Amino acid sequence: MLSNNLVLKSVNRSGSQAARYRAGLISNVWIQNYPLVLFLILRLIFCDRAHTIFVMNPGLENTGTKNGRGAYPSASAGGRSVSLRNPANRNEGLTLRQAALIAGFGYLLSPVSYAEFSIMPKLVIPSNIEQTAQNIVAHQGMFVGAIFCYLITFLEDVVIAWALYYLLAPVNRSLSLLTAWFRLVYTAVALYGWLNLVTAFRLLTTSDYMTLFGSTQLHAQLKLVLNSFRYDWSMSLVIFGIHLILLGYLIYRSGYIPRVMGILLVIDGLGWEIDSLHPYFYPNAHLGFIFITFLGELVFMLWLLIRGWRIREQPAHS
Repeated sequence: MLSNNLVLKSVNRSGSQAARYRAGLISNVWIQNYPLVLFLILRLIFCDRAHTIFVMNPGLENTGTKNGRGAYPSASAGGRSVSLRNPANRNEGLTLRQAALIAGFGYLLSPVSYAEFSIMPKLVIPSNIEQTAQNIVAHQGMFVGAIFCYLITFLEDVVIAWALYYLLAPVNRSLSLLTAWFRLVYTAVALYGWLNLVTAFRLLTTSDYMTLFGSTQLHAQLKLVLNSFRYDWSMSLVIFGIHLILLGYLIYRSGYIPRVMGILLVIDGLGWEIDSLHPYFYPNAHLGFIFITFLGELVFMLWLLIRGWRIREQPAHS
């Protein structure tokens, strides 16, 4: 924010408009190519499934042709018959490699940062609801973009919960399922709060509401729904913190993901608990340091993207 103020003081209006134009152009290019990026990522994750079977079962590498009886040869994998035409995990969900990459790219492609740090600060002025209303009406496309950035992020949370369940099921399937459910419940509560943004948009773009409420009451309604989005999302993060604590515990026990990742995620989860409950139990406490704890997921995402493709299949522990 300080750097933005310095820039605004040092450049003229045309320069500011040019900067906004370039930022909008970059955003449009990213949005236009989002489907292509997603397609390439899915191809990277799923195109090499047979290679995963070969890595787990080297004896399958030379069994790519039919035998004399017209049947594809098979090999034993964990006491089961495995063939090239019927992989062992074909009907059992994702491999660990696929689960790690899906979760990693789910984190990476989340557009919530763009909405939180680029769009919303330009539109929403916490101390001036009248100016906020004017900004949203004048830049409806930006506000709609923020709404759908949040929606995409929450939908990606569902995908991440699914992938993390398969990633950690070999450690403890029932606890991994419970961990996934906590993330899904968090997502459901956050989506409920997200509907307040839709209500805010409709309040300002439907002319009847101005006639019915008048300017003062309309602005009061707008402030209420915008704050409700923050309140609901903040409370949902209490549930999200529990998810991270359980996730960190499973990772610590896994043996195929570094234990330090588990420790970082437990700290991250505790940080969300402390921060989200701050207004209710210790409103006068100064928690400026707490942001340091939120780096756990970033480190975990980088590990999933860089090292996740090397994970080998694991026997179930329980």
